Amino acid sequence: MSGLKVSVTEDRAGIELTPSEAPEGQTGSWSLRLSTQQLDSLLQHLIDLRATMLPPHEGVSASGGTPARTHPGMRWLLARGENERLQLGLLHPGLGWLGMSLSEEDSRRFANFLPDEPEPAAG
Repeated sequence: MSGLKVSVTEDRAGIELTPSEAPEGQTGSWSLRLSTQQLDSLLQHLIDLRATMLPPHEGVSASGGTPARTHPGMRWLLARGENERLQLGLLHPGLGWLGMSLSEEDSRRFANFLPDEPEPAAG
C-alpha cells in the first residue's frame, strides 16, 4: 500500500499501521494498532463496503486467468442447508469462513468434479 506501512506486531496478536512518509505539510507521526478481533471486524466491514463499490469484480472464472487468492491453510466444507440446498464453505485462515448456497444445477456440476471414490488420507 502506497504511503502506508502495515506490519504484524511482535507478539503476532495484531497489526500496526504507520505512514511510510508524513503527508505534505504535516509533522509528527502516528500509528494505529489493531488486535486480531478488531482487524477481523474491519476486514468484514471493508469486504461488505467493497461489494457495493464500482466497478465490481468481474464474474470471470479464476481458471480463465483471473488471479485467485489462495493459501495453503485453506479448507472447504459441503453441507445441506436448512433449505436443503447444498452449502459450499471455504475457510481462509485470514478471512474466516466464506460460503454460498448452490442451486441444484450447480450442485450437479460441482459433483461432476468429485471422484467416485474418495482417495485414502495420507499418513
